[in-house]
Amino acid sequence: MIVGIIDTGINPTNPSFADVDANGFDHTNPFGAGNYVGVCDSSNTGGDDHKAYDATFPCNDKLIGAWGFTSVDGQNGAVSPWDYDGHGSHTASTVAGNVTLATVNGNDGVITEDLTISGVAPRANIIAYAACCTGSALTAAIDQAIADGVDVINYSIGSDGASSLWEDFDTVGYLAARDAGIFVATSAGNNGPDPNTVGSPADAPWLTSVGASTHNRAYPNTLTTMAAGQPDLVIVGAGYTSGLSGAPIVYAGDFGDALCLEPFAAGTFTSGEIVICDRGEIARVEKGQNVLAGGAGGFVLANDAANGDSLVGDAHYLPGVHITYDDGVALKAFVAANPTATADISGAVRDLSPSNGDKMAAFSSRGANRAIDIVSPSVTAPGVDIIAADGADLTGSGVVSWGFNSGTSMASPHVAGAGALIMGQTTWTPAEIQSAMMLSGVRSVLKEDGATQADPFDMGSGRVDVAAALAVPFVLNETTANYAAADPTLGGDPRTLNLASMANSQCVLECEWTRTLTSTGAGVFDLTLVTDSDMVLDVTPSQITFTGAGETVDVTVTADVTATSTGVWMFGWLEFSPVGATAAATTADIAMPIAVQSTRGDLPSLVSITTGRDTGSYVVQGLTAITITDFTTVIGGLTLGEPTDMSLGVDETNDDPFDNINDGTVEVINFAVATGSNRVVVEVVESESPDIDLFLGIDANNDGLPSEDEIVCQSATATALEYCSLLSPAGGNYWAVVQNWDASGEGAVDAVSVVVAVVEGDEGNMDVYGPASQGALDPFDVTVVFDEPAMAAGEYWYGSFSVGTDPGNPAAVGVVPVDVARVRDDVVKTASKTIAANGTEVTYTITVNPNITAKDLTY
Repeated sequence: MIVGIIDTGINPTNPSFADVDANGFDHTNPFGAGNYVGVCDSSNTGGDDHKAYDATFPCNDKLIGAWGFTSVDGQNGAVSPWDYDGHGSHTASTVAGNVTLATVNGNDGVITEDLTISGVAPRANIIAYAACCTGSALTAAIDQAIADGVDVINYSIGSDGASSLWEDFDTVGYLAARDAGIFVATSAGNNGPDPNTVGSPADAPWLTSVGASTHNRAYPNTLTTMAAGQPDLVIVGAGYTSGLSGAPIVYAGDFGDALCLEPFAAGTFTSGEIVICDRGEIARVEKGQNVLAGGAGGFVLANDAANGDSLVGDAHYLPGVHITYDDGVALKAFVAANPTATADISGAVRDLSPSNGDKMAAFSSRGANRAIDIVSPSVTAPGVDIIAADGADLTGSGVVSWGFNSGTSMASPHVAGAGALIMGQTTWTPAEIQSAMMLSGVRSVLKEDGATQADPFDMGSGRVDVAAALAVPFVLNETTANYAAADPTLGGDPRTLNLASMANSQCVLECEWTRTLTSTGAGVFDLTLVTDSDMVLDVTPSQITFTGAGETVDVTVTADVTATSTGVWMFGWLEFSPVGATAAATTADIAMPIAVQSTRGDLPSLVSITTGRDTGSYVVQGLTAITITDFTTVIGGLTLGEPTDMSLGVDETNDDPFDNINDGTVEVINFAVATGSNRVVVEVVESESPDIDLFLGIDANNDGLPSEDEIVCQSATATALEYCSLLSPAGGNYWAVVQNWDASGEGAVDAVSVVVAVVEGDEGNMDVYGPASQGALDPFDVTVVFDEPAMAAGEYWYGSFSVGTDPGNPAAVGVVPVDVARVRDDVVKTASKTIAANGTEVTYTITVNPNITAKDLTY
């Protein structure tokens, strides 16, 4: 098996990537001895997008290639596959690193530990692609990995926004990878535990998206705080550090920076104090460095409420402990009441208790999927305190180190490695491998509080178990043609894809799914449905029988949500229980997750009209809803979007959109929204930059400045034409941040055009018509008619309309946003003369411009 790692590069001198591992296993090069790709290929003369042959880069029979893409990482100027960050080496060694003895040195310079580690698929070969993170480099890397014939790709890269699945470079590229028979794992994102945070491309059904959970290895570290006349406050936290005894303990908030966002001035802490910092906004380890700069001797990281009980055993740069939110509240109260308190940090001790594992990391991004109706993430895997190769090596000097990292970036390579193991032992397609992992996922995963059962939007189908996946009694396949046909803009429906999960965000009274199962052997299974909600689930058939491998059967699941509340996600499971001799021969726990949200109508998420005329109509077809007795609608708009043109250079610190406000790389637009407005829209409509990111927020403190905690919408895909839209927005002052994430060229200043619209009521230029009455679930059409003489080419107009069951319930079914893009006139008539007398010949010319709309036009 060949695994491709698209990341920040690789440190080839680390023993994790040696030809011969610690057990004496000698790898075989599938290309033939001495044959490599990328910078190790002596025939590679380079090109506009990649580095040429480099005789100093050491490939071998394990690491059989490495590519460096010339547009990678503008901050560091990296063009070679030597790892400029350490992230790529960490993910690569987690996927397929050798069995090796690793020395894990803590960042405090004291604690150290030797232990044997291994990647998930340690005998696989590796090709590294240094492509993180520009769109052009990543596109080239995906294409190159397909051309190199890799079997598996790990992609621990993504953006916070939802994908445009059938348009974005990475989702389209990975659809081609699946078509080529490549299994791809990707990280779900690190924006949990808030809902609706799974990013892109993790929201694509042809990638296996991975959430992060804990494993059995932990490094508990105990903080004991003491004060005269008080019982000791003993808190067990986490942190891979040495200990500290008898130090004063203080709260950073008393020194003006509770979050420890900036380095404290030298001498701030004069007695080697242990400093308590609140979690949030910047990296956990960076906070410890900031207090160390001020003279601190120790560090306590107190969780915020959102992260609750979820702990990470980081290797801090000084003795440090990460504690829960509740413990943090108690500790800060104790210190406030006892200003002369002192504390001890015990130092970390390895603990391999099984109870440490299968708890969701609070940072792991959650569903629902914002792009389409599928359950995301697909699965969960360990992503907390993962030990693997690391270390930045900008000069190619041969860095050899191992360290801790946490994130869904660390969970994804576990699944990529699992994919390599399964692919090496089966003839399954990538879709079938993904389904096997999902069907057999361990479902006893807990939420980040360590007590509550995780749901499918936390863990997907559960934590991956390779042995169980290899033993599934059936798999589900899907084709490239069906993925392409599922594009909603072409009339497709992603809910019909043959996935090992079921979801519907607009279930009107009743909804159903059909899945086709392909057997891997003989067996008999009872089908049952479980849910803790008010929805009623049914399945047909209730029992399936396979007499051998390769047989197919269709299973249909129906959800009745008549008695449920709207707008609330409900979960269930379709379980397959072995019967008779099958039960005696297997211990399989096979299930598919179900996620349903009840609505009163399956209205479109947007009506988008591109027109070359000032007047026109658009028919929304095939809608269903609850019973409509007297069709009623409330209209907002159409309102002209106000344009703002700007020129932006690349933001060199593009991981933080708020640190360079109005410096020529990030621009802010401020505007007001009246209470009772129908809608707010901010849209990037033109851009020379290939990648703009957009953030929209309410200026809660009315200081005119944006901040992360004020965000109400963000659109941060790997493309430029970003879009934020809010229905029924709260009144107040708003800001929009426009960031040039990736310039069009070295040193380029890119032109960007953004429009802002606040829709404040019916402008009299749009009408909506529907049937006077309509039975429940009977299909019906709605016609949107617009007539605005002031429309001009190049303008963008915005509105909305509601669908109600009667005048007393004018929005009972829902509200639909409407966008109208006015392009040049589609038909132009000109005359050869402007004045003509009797008998003058006049020539009229009718010019029909190209039809750029999505439908045929008749003139």
